[in-house]
Amino acid sequence: MRKTNALLSKIKEKDIDPIGFGLRYLSRNSENRNLSLWNKKYTNLAFKIKSEVKIKGTELIN
Repeated sequence: MRKTNALLSKIKEKDIDPIGFGLRYLSRNSENRNLSLWNKKYTNLAFKIKSEVKIKGTELIN
């Protein structure tokens, strides 16, 4: 999880959004379609990473 957080932080520091967080934000906040507001929020964004792994079986891969 540390590596993922470090990667997302590096992306944020470069001021780029290849994952599309901004597009998702703008699509869900129709009253706030202000790009400058998103840019302000993006610079202060903190990441909370949660991973969940489920093992469905013990099959072998050939």
